[in-house]
Amino acid sequence: MLIFRLPYTRAAVAEIHRFTDLTPTGIGHKTRCDVEFRGFLLPRGTHVLSNLTACHRDPKYWKQPMDFQPENFLDADGQYIENKEGFAPFGVGESFRVCVIHKKLDAAVESCRKLCKQMYTVSV
Repeated sequence: MLIFRLPYTRAAVAEIHRFTDLTPTGIGHKTRCDVEFRGFLLPRGTHVLSNLTACHRDPKYWKQPMDFQPENFLDADGQYIENKEGFAPFGVGESFRVCVIHKKLDAAVESCRKLCKQMYTVSV
């Protein structure tokens, strides 16, 4: 897909996911066993939600978390940063390491790009 050769476009799409925060808590999970987390005991079967908004607005990961900046996802050479720490647009956990939704969204962006190319003429 062409989007993978367009780092700024990929960065802009990732920043849209971060900035709009469509799934602020992601999908709920249950603990598989008793877990101690920060001094709290979560018994097996406890329902847990992640706070993705907190991740996507944390100054630890984002220089200006309240501003839209695709550059958040570019390295010093202008290349797209894969697996950026603090970025979890669709959720967290084992099942989200390779997210099917993310691949489908990349395909949708590519389709949109092709449609725009057919509809418009760009000149410099």
